[in-house]
Amino acid sequence: MPHFLTSASEPDLVRAIGENMAAFLRALALASGGTCRRGDGVVWTEGSGSGPDLLLLPDRAPLSRVFARVDEALDSYRSQGERRPIHAWHIGIGEVPEAGVRLAARGFDWSFRPHWMVCDLARLRTDHPTPPDLMVRQTGGSGLWDDYVHPAHGDNEEWRSLVAARETAAGRRPKSYRLYLAFLGSKPVGASSVFITSGKHGVAGIFDVGVVPEERNRGIGTAVTLAACEAARDAGCRFAVLNATPLGEPVYRRLGFGSLGHGQTWQMTPEALHNPPTGPRLALAEAVGLGDLERLESLGRREDLDAPLPSGLTLIELAARVGRAASAEWLVRHGAELDVLSAWDLGWRERVPELLSRDPALANRRHGRERTTPLHEAVHRGDAELARVLLEAGADLEARDATFDSTPLGWAQHLGRSEIAAMIEARSG
Repeated sequence: MPHFLTSASEPDLVRAIGENMAAFLRALALASGGTCRRGDGVVWTEGSGSGPDLLLLPDRAPLSRVFARVDEALDSYRSQGERRPIHAWHIGIGEVPEAGVRLAARGFDWSFRPHWMVCDLARLRTDHPTPPDLMVRQTGGSGLWDDYVHPAHGDNEEWRSLVAARETAAGRRPKSYRLYLAFLGSKPVGASSVFITSGKHGVAGIFDVGVVPEERNRGIGTAVTLAACEAARDAGCRFAVLNATPLGEPVYRRLGFGSLGHGQTWQMTPEALHNPPTGPRLALAEAVGLGDLERLESLGRREDLDAPLPSGLTLIELAARVGRAASAEWLVRHGAELDVLSAWDLGWRERVPELLSRDPALANRRHGRERTTPLHEAVHRGDAELARVLLEAGADLEARDATFDSTPLGWAQHLGRSEIAAMIEARSG
């Protein structure tokens, strides 16, 4: 048991987090006129103002049945012409490699890792300094949240849609779902929400915590999180749980939250949703990701081994992402192209100079939706050794990614990679 908890086992808490989030997504979907379906350890929302979500709950069913439900959900999204990204969550600790492989084979790509933190509310720390004129007010169903521009979303249609669903859900379920706004005078400067579920471990999920940038580091984030936690404690909950960003983690630790561990999320673009893999292609990708060489022998010879999956990943990149060196060797042996980043990630670093010598264009091969070069990726990782190898191979210093329209040097300067920035500047000299 984590040292900061007085009761409940980790598996019980993880299950409670899953049930809380499932109920939360259902409430938001119904509030925005959508639906929520569930079966065999999978929860999915349709027509929801908060967007389509797939939730994979732990210890509920064999993965074969879980992914029959995932396929059912994806088919339903296609039939409805869904044009928003689809988010998949695994409510658990760790990456769950097989689930990731099966999702990647269908067109998902790995996304952020939620950091689950939990507070035993019997140990909630409540004495924290705040600005003297700060006021925190419950706003459920009142429309006040509509005036708050969340730092993570800005003032846009996505945020307005989220606000509308949350306001409606809070108005319909005031005992289980509450919204809080912090004000300095009449200006809304911070927000949080809490969704309460009962059961053996009475859990409160804390969501949407944010503070406007110009008012941070004044105790406002602590105040809005504390308001949500105190509401949960007063309602009889034993634990509060949340997904912490690096910026928020120190705030939550001051209140008594401790780390339960990291989960995993994935995302599918609308383009990937509406261009699903064929049955043989799906089977091949799963075999690569699971390291099933016998199955590869029966499937792979009829397929183009370099053709990307719907997510944009190649089979080699998938093998590297999940550490399947034997699958990667099989692919290379049967004619698949080995790229620099995959070789590096598979631990085949001695092969990289030879690859670049034989095909210098590999130093600038684009990757993923961001269309980054290997040098961009080396900067992102802070991998000076890889950057040095690429620079010696003549990597294009003026290449720009598709998201930020920035060069590798721009990335290095923004991310504070001073050693790599100096290396690039010396080459461009």
